[in-house]
Amino acid sequence: MIRSDLTQDELRSLLAEDEIEMNVVFSDTLLPDNPMIYVSEELEAIKQGLNAETRFNIDILNYRKGGPPFVNRLRIRLIYDPTGSLMYFVGAQNPVLPIRPDQSIYQPQEYRPRPTDESQRHNYQ
Repeated sequence: MIRSDLTQDELRSLLAEDEIEMNVVFSDTLLPDNPMIYVSEELEAIKQGLNAETRFNIDILNYRKGGPPFVNRLRIRLIYDPTGSLMYFVGAQNPVLPIRPDQSIYQPQEYRPRPTDESQRHNYQ
């Protein structure tokens, strides 16, 4: 397949039937550093949080192999070197309580500003 600049709709049309309702990312292997060229809405919030260089949590809808839904809570925090330069993003996830019919699935928490107080930073020592 010869590549060209595809629209988001064209990229989504490449998904398998079972991927359509999933959180997906397309990356372009022909460009340096494999940049993400399409990110689904839920994952876009993660991308925004990373670009903002801030600690954040986000709940992501997922599905078990047999089809039942569940929610994973993704927590992202930052690790700085002793000079205050960002070194790493650390992500941890865990399942949260079962989904209730009245519960909203997609509940990103507000971004918090980058810590300026040294006691709030997670430094690599």
